[in-house]
This record gives sequence, C-alpha cells and structure tokens, in this order.
Amino acid sequence: MGLIENSFEHADRKLADAKILDTGVTWETFCTQINEIIVERNIHMTSSEDKRLGAYFVNLKDLAYDEKNGKFV
Repeated sequence: MGLIENSFEHADRKLADAKILDTGVTWETFCTQINEIIVERNIHMTSSEDKRLGAYFVNLKDLAYDEKNGKFV
C-alpha cells in the first residue's frame, strides 16, 4: 500500500481555507505549520510521515460553527 498524498495541492479549497474556530488561522496554515514542527523534531527518525496531519484529517463540518444555534454544523 502506498502513501496517501499529504498535501493541499489537490485538496478542496473550501477545507484548506476554512478558519479554525476562534482564530484567523486556516486549516491549511495550521496543518502545514504543525507538520513542519513534527518533521523538525523527528529528524533522527527514519520516517515521520505517519505522524503528520493530513489535509483531510478533519472535514469541513468539523471546522464549521453555527453561531445562531450555538453548535457545530
């Protein structure tokens, strides 16, 4: 079994550009920064691929909040 692509290159732009609740940070920015930290801290390991967040670790509904009803969509 091959690796699942871990990139936002072909990801749904709505998901990539969705802001994390109570922040101005997009999912793509957050995921990319976290993955850089994981790679840097695991530099002596043979692989850090299985430890990184994938573009689809969450879905758009996980990031959407309905303020009117006070709950996640």
